[in-house]
Amino acid sequence: MIARRALSVLLMATVMVVIPGCGSTADDPGDAYLGTWKTNEGWYLEFNADGTFAMGGSVERIASDPLEWGTFAFDGATLRLETADDSTYCTGIVAVYQSTPADDGDSIEQSAVDDACGARRSDLSSGITRYP
Repeated sequence: MIARRALSVLLMATVMVVIPGCGSTADDPGDAYLGTWKTNEGWYLEFNADGTFAMGGSVERIASDPLEWGTFAFDGATLRLETADDSTYCTGIVAVYQSTPADDGDSIEQSAVDDACGARRSDLSSGITRYP
């Protein structure tokens, strides 16, 4: 009887630990990229929680008059930008970058995998730093 009760307690403890672990979802790795960043070339880039991005020459311009905007997605270390058709800069171009965040989360090294917009490729391939 004691062995049976001990086995039941052990089984319940195992279920309580294993089931929540299997059912939980990890945070989206793209969440670490949300917020405002500054490129090493002096441009500002903002990734929003709704999957949109905007880029401009200043933080104020991102909010009021960005040069480029559209949607983004992260898949592991791959960043995909899709510029809106009505964007001022790199209109309608899809870009793919390989992104490697620093351990402190304050900078990201990027290299272009595919980006037909040469100016953006130059801006983003130099890396970005969290702002401020």
